[in-house]
Amino acid sequence: MASGVGEAANVVMGRTGSAGELLSAAWQATFGIHPDPEKAYSKAIKAVEEAAKPRVSPKDSVATLGKMVSAMRDQKDWALPLQDDETNPSSDTVVKMMRSLHSGQQERHGGNGDRAATQEEAEAALFLAVPLVQFFHGGLVARRS
Repeated sequence: MASGVGEAANVVMGRTGSAGELLSAAWQATFGIHPDPEKAYSKAIKAVEEAAKPRVSPKDSVATLGKMVSAMRDQKDWALPLQDDETNPSSDTVVKMMRSLHSGQQERHGGNGDRAATQEEAEAALFLAVPLVQFFHGGLVARRS
């Protein structure tokens, strides 16, 4: 991994409160001495939930990543402050990142042969979660009509 990636992640972890603490736990579970991919994936999801909930579902005390993905997809007006073109709106980018993180966690589903997350899946989840936490915590993802 490039050193700049770790440095950027450290900045996000240090500036985003409880979401950053969860990201830090995910980082440790991913790259620590005794990697635990399932824990890493779970903590990455919780970090995004923690960062997104105040903006997406502030009145839902049990908001989950899946519920927030559905709400954002249905509302269709969440986006990053980027100049979009019609074929690739930033609202699609954010929702797709969140949906990929959510649907990729296979161990939370029955009928998958009790398959645990792999190291590669944990790393991908973590590297999706870091910018998502920053986007939400920094107010970069917002409803834009």
